[in-house]
Amino acid sequence: MKVFMLLLSGAAALWAGGLVAAGEKEPAPPPAFTVRELDGRWSLMTPAGQPFFSTGVCLVTQGTSRGDYDTENPACAAWQHYPDAGAWADATAWRLKGWGFSTIGAWSDFATLRASPEATLHFAPVLHIGSTAGAPVRWKNFGTVRALR
Repeated sequence: MKVFMLLLSGAAALWAGGLVAAGEKEPAPPPAFTVRELDGRWSLMTPAGQPFFSTGVCLVTQGTSRGDYDTENPACAAWQHYPDAGAWADATAWRLKGWGFSTIGAWSDFATLRASPEATLHFAPVLHIGSTAGAPVRWKNFGTVRALR
């Protein structure tokens, strides 16, 4: 069971497939991450064969668009600080790497971030395993205080 969960975690944490817009050519699949036992412990391995531990941030986005921005209820908006989406992606990827993160997580602006030459981080998708497999509410809301009681 531990091996299955590690494999599942690895697949979720290191999805490397791209988002392809309509009419674009499908990119070649990237090298695969693997799971290997090293000195009696299981490790996620990079395509280059190096042990990898994913530390990531979810919801890395540009925030509110110019058209949806409400001055009565201000929100994070990258357009206020960067001249374009590319500059935001470069600065964001550089900053995340500088803080020691290795993965950009679910609900992030994958398409914009992947276009940045600075984005050498790994990307993790949303896998709704718990919500679609009939998991108990405690699984679905594992991050809330009420679920931990």
